[in-house]
Amino acid sequence: MQRVVGLLDIIPQLSSVKPEQLSNYSKKDPSSEILANNLNNRILYSGAVPFTSQELESDLTILHQAIASNPGGFYNANLRSIYIPEKLLNFFPDLTILAWVFIDAVNPKGITQIILKSETLGLKSLGSLIRPELKSSSGAIRILVEGKNYEVKIGTRVSLPGDSNKIDIKFEPDKAAVLGKELTSLEVSGGKLGLLIDAR
Repeated sequence: MQRVVGLLDIIPQLSSVKPEQLSNYSKKDPSSEILANNLNNRILYSGAVPFTSQELESDLTILHQAIASNPGGFYNANLRSIYIPEKLLNFFPDLTILAWVFIDAVNPKGITQIILKSETLGLKSLGSLIRPELKSSSGAIRILVEGKNYEVKIGTRVSLPGDSNKIDIKFEPDKAAVLGKELTSLEVSGGKLGLLIDAR
């Protein structure tokens, strides 16, 4: 009989997370008691899939802390890459939400490639994160992506379409900089997630 792969098999860091370490990462703000109970259940029954929205929010908070406490297997600062295990999609099918959990956990700067890591298919680009250096607490950043103009409000995060292998971007911020430059033309990797712009 084939063994069921659990969340603990994919993210072994879960076993080292303490209930008191869990902050309310998600917007729906699960209580500390719910987080602690769900953490114990996650370790004991790591193959269980969250069914309710409350379980999902709690699991995302636990996942965030597990990655943040030991990001080594998921983030390579030298290569500017975040690696998301494909098997996590069995537990968290929304790839965009999952990507933001990883981003917030490892807190990269500048430009970072988001990569799906599959045991059978290897590595596949999902897109790129751009986290500009903000010079203002208000206003918007103007971005030209493949000939289309977008405005990203400072203090927000957005996903923009871009499934090509390489995406040409012209970054024209008057209130931010990318890689220390105020006017930047970039070529970044695209994919299923496209471009994730973090202007928080």
